[in-house]
Amino acid sequence: MMTRRTKWLLIGLSPLLLVGLAGVAFVLPFVDTFPDMTAQLDRVPIPEHWELIGHKQGGLRSRFAAAPDPYLRRSYRASWEAGALCSEVSTWARHLLDTRPIDAGACAVRFAVPSGRSARMVNVWRYVVTVRVTHPDGVRPYTSDSRCEEIRTQAEQRGQGVWFRFEPCWVPAGDALITVTLDGKVGI
Repeated sequence: MMTRRTKWLLIGLSPLLLVGLAGVAFVLPFVDTFPDMTAQLDRVPIPEHWELIGHKQGGLRSRFAAAPDPYLRRSYRASWEAGALCSEVSTWARHLLDTRPIDAGACAVRFAVPSGRSARMVNVWRYVVTVRVTHPDGVRPYTSDSRCEEIRTQAEQRGQGVWFRFEPCWVPAGDALITVTLDGKVGI
């Protein structure tokens, strides 16, 4: 049996409890999953001969203003070796993290990686990683060598590093462009 004092204590604390729960319900949709996405993509073992040339991230988990789903993209360059790179990517993905790749078309694979604890709090249980290899002939179809030289010079003057580069200008003739994209979906 509840005493009068306990009853008043419960009645007095219930509004505080409701306000606290409402605050949690308001904050959770806006939790940033980019740190977790970065940590999970860092766990994917990239072959040593792939050279990092670009890094981008975009989208919003909250989808505020119709933003796309969050994504993290790293771009690499590697030797095409008469198409051997495509079979290397497929073999690499099969042995990666004991996952079975999903065929994503010509010279591309897709596989899932588990999310971290902070992303699971907001109902993101896994991420999908897509690896695409672009044939050397398709890397720079519309950009001239002189324009690429201008773009590289401007990036070096700004000290831009690998963030938000126009990657095709960092791929020499005969090399392929490899994009590794981690899609951070909103839920399951």
